Amino acid sequence: MSYPLDRTRELEMVRRMVGFNARLGTICLISGFRPWELHKMIGAGCLQSGRRPSTSDWYYGANLAKRVEASLFAAHYWRNRRNEFTIEESLIDGYERYRNCVGDEPLVSFDRAFHLACLLEGDVYGVGERFFRMAVCPHCKCLHLVHVYTERAPGKCVFCHLLARFPFDSRLQVRFPARSLPSGAEYRVPLPNDDSWRSSTTVSYTHLTLPTNREV
Repeated sequence: MSYPLDRTRELEMVRRMVGFNARLGTICLISGFRPWELHKMIGAGCLQSGRRPSTSDWYYGANLAKRVEASLFAAHYWRNRRNEFTIEESLIDGYERYRNCVGDEPLVSFDRAFHLACLLEGDVYGVGERFFRMAVCPHCKCLHLVHVYTERAPGKCVFCHLLARFPFDSRLQVRFPARSLPSGAEYRVPLPNDDSWRSSTTVSYTHLTLPTNREV
């Protein structure tokens, strides 16, 4: 169960959610404000309308880039939850961090991220039982989404597939442009048994920083 937030925090969260182009229904559900109150405060023209998306079916039918970004958001969200922040705080901060990673055209909307967070929690905001959980990839050690009843992460995760396909997939190269490397640097995928990257909490190959189990 999610408890009402105090009004000051709600107003700040509303401001941030509007900045994320959240739908009116999502903002009302999280903040507790009624639609007419938000229209009066913000203006009807500044608020997105429409149904909130369903994420469970979307995730398994989405392309690799979308599933990578969904897991990236989920990892940021889950880190906040493990640090005992509320669902609402974890959602908004996690989405902002995700946006900072992928830029101004995210493949996961705030409304979808909200539903994803609910599916990670279960029994919140009208969403039923838990559908997803976070798992640690045995190969790259990154946290990623799996179905809640999956006992063991099935093979390589979405981040493993990203790293494997990146050198050969022009669409992924455009979506996740590579970092500039120093002259003479070796451009390679870091392997799980390579101790050179274990001192860091993240693995960087493209501009995307992959969330390892230590970090989140």
